[in-house]
Amino acid sequence: MEDAPQSASRDAEAEVLILSLLFQGEEKSGGVWDNSRTLSKTSLLKIVLTLTLCAAPSRQMAQERAAHPIAIIGIPSEIAPVEARVKAATVTRIQDVVFTSGAIDGVPVVAARSGVGKVNAAIAATLLIDHFSPSAVVFTGTAGAIDPELNPGDVVIATAIGYHDFGDVTTTGLVRSPTRNASSGRLDPAFFPADPALLAAARRAAVTMKSGHIREGLIVTGDTFVASPGNREDLRRQLNATAVEMEGAAVAQVCAHLGVPVIVIRSITDHADGGAPGSYRQFVEVASRNAADLALATIREMLIKSRQ
Repeated sequence: MEDAPQSASRDAEAEVLILSLLFQGEEKSGGVWDNSRTLSKTSLLKIVLTLTLCAAPSRQMAQERAAHPIAIIGIPSEIAPVEARVKAATVTRIQDVVFTSGAIDGVPVVAARSGVGKVNAAIAATLLIDHFSPSAVVFTGTAGAIDPELNPGDVVIATAIGYHDFGDVTTTGLVRSPTRNASSGRLDPAFFPADPALLAAARRAAVTMKSGHIREGLIVTGDTFVASPGNREDLRRQLNATAVEMEGAAVAQVCAHLGVPVIVIRSITDHADGGAPGSYRQFVEVASRNAADLALATIREMLIKSRQ
């Protein structure tokens, strides 16, 4: 997509060309130029052609923006509140991953169902980006609370997200390390930061929410459902994590490698303790709805900002 400075430069060049045409003289008989600024049919035709040529790239840019939906991804039970709001929905199944495309409040979107866990999430995110070319990805769903001040139904905006279970197991325990880009060999960030524009939009959206407690913080991802006070305290002490879940960092890693803006928004179902399984079942519906509400409000804020 063409950036704003290039677009502004093209518009300025068009204005100069049009003005030159407006004030272009016409040759009279005897070789004398008429500077009366009267438009001839030829000059008028040139202006119309110039305006048409200048407008075409703008129309193309608008079409390109409309052709790239914003994506929302989550596991089936947690993406359901988003799927229910999609109008004129078209359901596509690719490699057994379900995608629902359409519009929410007039905004082109595609909702993707991820399986549980990091590998399933990475597969869904890769297929999503490859087949639908979204302009941004928002992961929505639930999490266990690491911060003791969080309660079921509260929402966490991930300022960053990373793995809590990647590294080496030594005689002294797990030594965490970042993932590595297989192509370049460079280390990834230990924690993938939220896209700045999406984070700013989420913050603006949070102010508009009428209910619920919304926090920001580090979310950590691993292939385990944490239901242990000991593990929970380790994640709090060692990583200063706010919440824990099972997919977000994998989606963030895929998006980082493929150059797609991403943010993770989660709502709390449990305290990652012995009562977590029952608490998850009790609060998964309301938490999924709360996370989806903020995710969709974030998308609206992004579009409002882009139109200013």
